[in-house]
Amino acid sequence: TGTLSGGQARRVHLARALAVRAETMMLDEPFAGLDPQTRGDLIYDVGTVLRDERRATILVLQDLGEALALGDRMVILVEGRAVADGSPRELLERPPTPQVARFLGYRSAITEPGGTRYLRVADVELDRDGPIEGRVVHTVPIEEGVRVELESAGGGLAVHSPLPGPRIGELVRVRVSGGVRFSDD
Repeated sequence: TGTLSGGQARRVHLARALAVRAETMMLDEPFAGLDPQTRGDLIYDVGTVLRDERRATILVLQDLGEALALGDRMVILVEGRAVADGSPRELLERPPTPQVARFLGYRSAITEPGGTRYLRVADVELDRDGPIEGRVVHTVPIEEGVRVELESAGGGLAVHSPLPGPRIGELVRVRVSGGVRFSDD
């Protein structure tokens, strides 16, 4: 019909920007509005080109996955202020503040002696013999199974479960590993 789909049009716009070969390029939400498959394909296709050492590329992104996939350096802004700066790996492994940890996906928090440990869903595992007991307060079906939110004596936790997952109100046990700890100082 002579018209381009959103994904095709986005590829054309990116190709035009890259063809200029400018020393500096700024892209504001270049993958916004695309379906997940097209977005993933496009990120894969342009990732190497955006890392060209002959050009500085600044990407303005709100999607953490895109930033982690494409960024060599991340600057996290909250209310217009830079609150963290470093490589994606550095920031993921050692977020400087609880606020940055939450932004980077450490959404669960449990109180421990002397501080609070922030955890990502990947840091929490359902385990019948686990040391932490929690009550299921919410479940959300996701592509890989069920995201289960728990309330425990130490705080709220989230864990992934295969389908069908535990029921709301059910008591389950979990084991946590990893995460980042902030002291109460």
